[in-house]
Amino acid sequence: MEMARKLAGVLAGIDTRLAMVLSGVLAQRTTLAEAASMLREDIDANKILVAGAVAVVPARDDPADREATLAAAAKLVSSVFSEAPVLPGAISAAMDLVLSGYEIPSQDESQRHRHGERMREAWKIEEIVLGASQDMDAALVAIHQVRHAVATEEQIVRDAIDDVAL
Repeated sequence: MEMARKLAGVLAGIDTRLAMVLSGVLAQRTTLAEAASMLREDIDANKILVAGAVAVVPARDDPADREATLAAAAKLVSSVFSEAPVLPGAISAAMDLVLSGYEIPSQDESQRHRHGERMREAWKIEEIVLGASQDMDAALVAIHQVRHAVATEEQIVRDAIDDVAL
């Protein structure tokens, strides 16, 4: 009888620890969901910003004001990314950023390549975060199943204790 009571206590302790694990996994899952959401917003905002900036650049066959318009679009992109004053180097870097998603010849192909690499890295990170979220979801299901099994076992032991006591 004493052994059965100890077993019931152990099972109750297991459930308490599983509840703490569940709480931690839920918090991690929430954090991953927020990270995925922010990452998606960042990726989408970058696409919108580059598309909007390039939209103001005149067509290739209209060279009249192309460079000035491109510089203005790059200045806009640069100012969105930073609250600091826009410096000439930042404008040049932003021009390369604007050019990076389009078939417009760029002075600096390596800058274009780096931006493309950053976007690919962001997509990879997003994929990893989404995969981790799916793993957390599976862990939550498993924790709930184990808690249910432990609660069932605890109830069986307590019922046996009650039966013996009668």
